[in-house]
Amino acid sequence: MASGNWKGGLAPGSYRLRFGDVESYHTPKSQTIEIKEGNSNSFTFKYQPTFTLTFSPLGLSPTNATGNIQMGYVDEDGVFHSDPTNGPEIIRSEEFGEKVWLLAYAFAYRNPPENDAIVFTFNVPSTIDLSQNLWLKMWGYKTDDNYPMEFNDIHEIRIAINNRMIQKDYTPRYSIEEANESKFERFRINNLIRHGSNRMQISTGPVNTTYFALWKITIE
Repeated sequence: MASGNWKGGLAPGSYRLRFGDVESYHTPKSQTIEIKEGNSNSFTFKYQPTFTLTFSPLGLSPTNATGNIQMGYVDEDGVFHSDPTNGPEIIRSEEFGEKVWLLAYAFAYRNPPENDAIVFTFNVPSTIDLSQNLWLKMWGYKTDDNYPMEFNDIHEIRIAINNRMIQKDYTPRYSIEEANESKFERFRINNLIRHGSNRMQISTGPVNTTYFALWKITIE
């Protein structure tokens, strides 16, 4: 077994290399190398860095990451408006004790009929290999609480990344009563992410009639 930069002698023949895990890096796949007699044999293998970023009502982690959270609403044309008053609330969930964003409608009596939204912006370093799978993990939960004067449970959550909709009529799989660390949904997004600045928007849809609880999201 060797680690780091290694220099030594091997008898001619085929060797199967396996790589150990290194925190914050993708582990290369096992590879076979051929050692030839009388030649100088040199091989280089690279560990590509991983990317992990979590947004929650508590803020951004890791703390040295670059990102921002804006709360507000989307209008009837789908345009986001940053607004600290008319937008999602941050509450502590009675069901599982964590702080969550509670998304619903932006203005009283739905007049005008705008919808709560959160915009997450973040930077992806150029060293990240976007050919590797990159996932959005979302701890989002449907509730049994309907809007005032609404008697039908209609769930419509919208998720867009860099102005491309990845979920338009999304119904959360789990209810707020099931919420815990293992109850999340996952979407592959490396085809939507780019190096540099990125933007993700999560909002309720125009026909949504129930409150949506968002605990946190992770990109990894």
